[in-house]
Amino acid sequence: MKILIYGAGVVGCTYGWQLSKAGCDVTVLVRKGQKEFVQKNGIHIICSDFREKVKKIQI
Repeated sequence: MKILIYGAGVVGCTYGWQLSKAGCDVTVLVRKGQKEFVQKNGIHIICSDFREKVKKIQI
């Protein structure tokens, strides 16, 4: 499934990351001013999972 996410904020990046992990083809639409930065550096997400007793961090 192809998904377009408007905005590279916290919510857009988090949902985009989770959907890509589920096998979806995700594209994130960013503002002109942010395009070069995102192309050069990418989008970095650090996710802490507290559902189990052991803390898991995924990058």
